Amino acid sequence: MSVQIEFQVTAPPFCWDEVGGIRIGQSRVTLDSLLATYHNGSTPQEIAVQYPVLCLGEIYAPIAYYLTHRQEIDNYLE
Repeated sequence: MSVQIEFQVTAPPFCWDEVGGIRIGQSRVTLDSLLATYHNGSTPQEIAVQYPVLCLGEIYAPIAYYLTHRQEIDNYLE
């Protein structure tokens, strides 16, 4: 007997603000800020300390999205 597990695919927690910027979830933290912190060497756990309004899932998901859509996000960041 095998057990089947259903997975639900979720989109990254991006929200566009009134000027076209991308924010993480319902927070005021921008994707730019989160990725700058990540690029400066912070781990997701360290980012969670810096931005306590975000849960780890709201940190890992944008990083994972960035790593799989690097060109698209880099174009946005320019």
